[in-house]
Amino acid sequence: MGAELAATPYSHGNAVSMTHSLAMPSGVITPGMGFLYNGCMGVFDPRPGRAGSIQPGKSRFTSSCLTMTFKDSALDMVLGAPGGTQIAMGVLQVLLNVIDHGMEMQTAVAAPRFSSTSNSIDVCNRIPRYTTRELEAEGYSVGRNPYNYTIGWVHGVQVQADGLHGGADPGRDGVALRTAISA
Repeated sequence: MGAELAATPYSHGNAVSMTHSLAMPSGVITPGMGFLYNGCMGVFDPRPGRAGSIQPGKSRFTSSCLTMTFKDSALDMVLGAPGGTQIAMGVLQVLLNVIDHGMEMQTAVAAPRFSSTSNSIDVCNRIPRYTTRELEAEGYSVGRNPYNYTIGWVHGVQVQADGLHGGADPGRDGVALRTAISA
């Protein structure tokens, strides 16, 4: 999966968050709408009568976690990420980093992450081994990913009094440039 995140000129108050499945877009764009419909039929089970079978009215599973937060009825943050089943964990941790820990967006998306979506706690390689040893001593199974940035590659924009502050996950292509808000 891939993701792009963009904020249109904030003077209009517009923003968008998008996760795009690579190699699976439908190629269909509704005139005037400006987005591709997903063509990701590959995640359905082609066999009839199964939980994941293709049939009318069925939806495919997704871990997309397109996120916008608001503070005092105004846009506060916009987040998006690729990363398959790890998207929700990555976005959640960036939200917690900004909201609960007061991090700036770039620091929040670059911070080490973990995932507990299975019987094992998966950690990125930048989480200290003394931390994971304590978890293992308490009986938790810990899986250490040899790569540094792997749990949802979050990109985000945060609205602050002095302008838009962006964050681009260093594990993926992308860049965040700070801009001033003009009326």
